[in-house]
Order: sequence, then C-alpha cells, then structure tokens
Amino acid sequence: MLTNTKGLVIRETDVGDRDKILTLLTDTCGKISISCKGARSLRSRSIACTQLLCYCDWTLYRGRTMYSLNEAELTDNFFNIRLSVEGYALAAYMCEVAGVLSTENGEDSELLRLMLNTLFLLNRGDRPLYLIKGGFELRAAAQAGFQPDLVGCAVCGRDIVNTDDVIFFSPDDGMLLCGECRRCEPDPAAFRTYGQIAREVAAAMRHVVYSPAQKIFAFSLVGPAQEQFARVCERFLLYHAETEFRTLEFYKGLGKM
Repeated sequence: MLTNTKGLVIRETDVGDRDKILTLLTDTCGKISISCKGARSLRSRSIACTQLLCYCDWTLYRGRTMYSLNEAELTDNFFNIRLSVEGYALAAYMCEVAGVLSTENGEDSELLRLMLNTLFLLNRGDRPLYLIKGGFELRAAAQAGFQPDLVGCAVCGRDIVNTDDVIFFSPDDGMLLCGECRRCEPDPAAFRTYGQIAREVAAAMRHVVYSPAQKIFAFSLVGPAQEQFARVCERFLLYHAETEFRTLEFYKGLGKM
C-alpha cells in the first residue's frame, strides 16, 4: 500500500555500501523510519532527497515492518544552513531533539511545523543563534507536554513579569517566583533550583511559550540577556527530556552556547 506524506529527514543511517535508513518527521504519520535502497549511489534518483534536513513530498510503500521509499520530490533542503558549521551543528542538534520528543507513528504536526519555522530562520541567517536555539528548545519542550507556568509567581500569583520585582525561575519546576515570596520562605532549600533571571528574559520565555506558531520568534534580546535566555531554555529542555544529546556537545565544542 502506498502512503503519501510530507516529511523532514531528521536522521540518516548508512546501511551496507549503497543503502540508507532515514528517520522522517512527517505531518500525518509522526516519526517513521524508511528504507532507501541505493540512496548512496551517485546514480540514485533520490540522492538529493535522502539527506539530513531535506523536506520532501514522500511516496512510501508500507511493508510489514518498515516503510520503503517509492519516490520523493524535494521541497527544500535549507542549503544555506549547510554553508555554516555552527548553523549546521545547531540544525543537527534540533533534529536529535525532535527524534527524542516525537513518537513513532504518532501526531507530531506541531513539532514538524516548529522544526520548519526554526530551520527557515537558520537558513535566512539574520537572527542570533542564541535566540533561535533557546526559542526552539523551550517551545519544543512545551509542545511535548512540559509547558512551564510563566503566568505569574508560583506562590502569590502576581504577574511579576510586568512589575519591578525581582524574578526567579526554576528550570526543574518550570515556575516563576517573586523576590518577596522567595525571601519569606522559611526553608530556603525549598527554592534551591530557582535562579534570578532578567525581566526581558522572562518576557521572552513567556512570548515563546504562549504565542501562536507563526509568532514564536517575534521577540528580541540584546547583550547578556541572549546568553542567559539560551542557558535557561537549554537547561529546561535537558531536565525534562531526561537525556543527553551528542550533537549538543559538538555544537558547544564550537564555542557556541
């Protein structure tokens, strides 16, 4: 039986001398693996579609244990990302995150949309990597069911993002805390995972979590706030994903947050 779907290649694995197994994040089938016979041959008709970051219209044959490639038509390969070591490393990390947070044969259209929007920004090359990385991490975690509560202080409920109060955030708890409630807590250890964050960082995080998909990255930060945003969002994702990402270590090895 043939299946038609749109999908992004988030992993490629060489098999033998000529073949590949691809992992796709699709709009209708979730995360699936497909067998691509002869995909590594220079004469292969599918060679342009069977690489990491390729977004295609796929026609697949569904076998008993795995999909097999029938044909594919390339929509975008985000070519400009491949011209930057840092950009490609970040994109590879995003693909690994998507592979962990997505489900086999599940419903992952929102994650696919987030991936495509983020890759579009990376390909365009006019946004700081700190903001792209942090925005993707926070929104991906939220969509996967780990949405933080950024409405107000977790204790008193005040909207501290729009006040002059000091703001604390716990990547572990996923909650905000005002300075007054933190000072009044008789057991300081109760808030040991809360660290102070800049007001503009808290506002950016709130924007990323609660904005519609097309406006997730419609925010800006400058100076040290960019790095703090990236650190906090990364820690939030890593804590809740409960895994280590090999591609993240490579990206950081390039001197990038």
